[in-house]
Amino acid sequence: MDLNETIRRLVMAGVGAVSYTFEKSKDLADTLVKKGEETAAENNVSYDQVRDQVVEQLKNLSEKIRCDISKASFDELLERCDDLTDEQRATLMDRLAHPLKEEEKPCEACASDAQPESEEPQAPAPQESADKAE
Repeated sequence: MDLNETIRRLVMAGVGAVSYTFEKSKDLADTLVKKGEETAAENNVSYDQVRDQVVEQLKNLSEKIRCDISKASFDELLERCDDLTDEQRATLMDRLAHPLKEEEKPCEACASDAQPESEEPQAPAPQESADKAE
């Protein structure tokens, strides 16, 4: 066999592999859809019920992820408070004095993850602030 014939056969083998894979994957997808429909019919489960369950689970997961991110951000904020200047601390205290708007309040899941009162971080003593300023 010459080089041109070898290259032609390799290209044709590649085209054949793609075609064969497409046919088999289409057959597999059709088989899986049919099996899913049969299983749903046997268990009296409709597509709408399954979709609604999946949507509800995705909403719950999304809310949990949002709360985890909020909690992580809060923990990072607490760590960064140690590095604030006196002016920054005063600005922060001013912002904390104003109540949150309704849309800014933490979700119920985040509120349930809140630390117990005994573990709340305490503001550093004024002496510590003076030490850091030096």
